Amino acid sequence: MPYHDRLQRYPALVSFVGQTGAGKSSLIRLLVELYSPDQASPQVQVVGSSRRADLPTSGDVHLYADLKTSQTKQPILYADCEDFDGGEREPSGVSLKNKKREANSEYQRTNSFARNIRRQHHTSEREILWATDTVKKICEYHVRHLYPRLIYTFSDVIVFVMKNPRVVESIVEQLLRWAADALETSSNQPVLPHAIIVLNAYDNTSDPELWDANNSTINLMERVSRAVHQSHNIRKCAESWKQKGRQIESV
Repeated sequence: MPYHDRLQRYPALVSFVGQTGAGKSSLIRLLVELYSPDQASPQVQVVGSSRRADLPTSGDVHLYADLKTSQTKQPILYADCEDFDGGEREPSGVSLKNKKREANSEYQRTNSFARNIRRQHHTSEREILWATDTVKKICEYHVRHLYPRLIYTFSDVIVFVMKNPRVVESIVEQLLRWAADALETSSNQPVLPHAIIVLNAYDNTSDPELWDANNSTINLMERVSRAVHQSHNIRKCAESWKQKGRQIESV
């Protein structure tokens, strides 16, 4: 792609969120490798090991390029977000990175060099002013409340990965809560992202019709349609929209 065309590209962000062990990293790896040329060696997420199944795999947020669209005017970027409910233990990816940093401590960059890099890329560090107590300062709180709010605001698509079909209602409730937070705290967001709920590693003996995306969506919406009257948090959200002139009777 010519350099001039690269300056006029508008990436789309697809963010993967969900509980630890749901398979977000596996899905991103599958999507990246599926369309990669045979001779290419794309950078992909490391899938969790069965030896350390009790530990989250990745920490923070990592971006991966979709090779099918990487040379187009609207490339797609996959964001792999740190797992929910992973606790305060270091994810295996963070632990490995820290070990490498300690091993190469004699070759660390100077503070002035790091400041210069941040200045060139317009990056900075900010104190989280609302983290005023112990609960709000822990990593688990940031992963569950801060990351999703930022990711939801900037994403074109949110992919919520899960393995337990019985918690669908709570996931819908979580997505609505993020949408409400993003709508209230964002000053320039005309369109909210699309949402995809992925039921990963589902039982092969399930109804074959549910492998069709349209049938699965209809089935899901029917199962949670009355949640707007039964769930306190979803009902509260509906009442908020009712005050704005929008009557909501189902999910």
